[in-house]
Amino acid sequence: MADRITNRQLLDILVDESKGLKEQITNLNGKFDNLAKKNYELAAEFSNYMNKQDKENDYVRGILERNDRTGQIGVVSQLDTNTKDIANLKLENKVNAGKISIAVVILAGIGGLVFKILSLWD
Repeated sequence: MADRITNRQLLDILVDESKGLKEQITNLNGKFDNLAKKNYELAAEFSNYMNKQDKENDYVRGILERNDRTGQIGVVSQLDTNTKDIANLKLENKVNAGKISIAVVILAGIGGLVFKILSLWD
């Protein structure tokens, strides 16, 4: 029967345990407050970063896209125009090369005829 605890002893044990739990809860609350503050600071930093990034994105978008309000041609539109112009120049060069080839053939034919005519008069 010596192993039995009295109600008073049991109550004292519960009070001591509850004091320890109270301290742990207080410590946890302090940690949660610190985490909440850090979370708030990180959210503010991220918001500032995104605001700056939006400005950068608008700047880059302004360079890339056509602005009808200012009449500025964007890089993408200019690239499309340049690509079409280059294709047209290549086609034009091929046509000119064909014309020159035809002219050379015609002139060679005429030269050949002139040479034959001259050789007949000899």
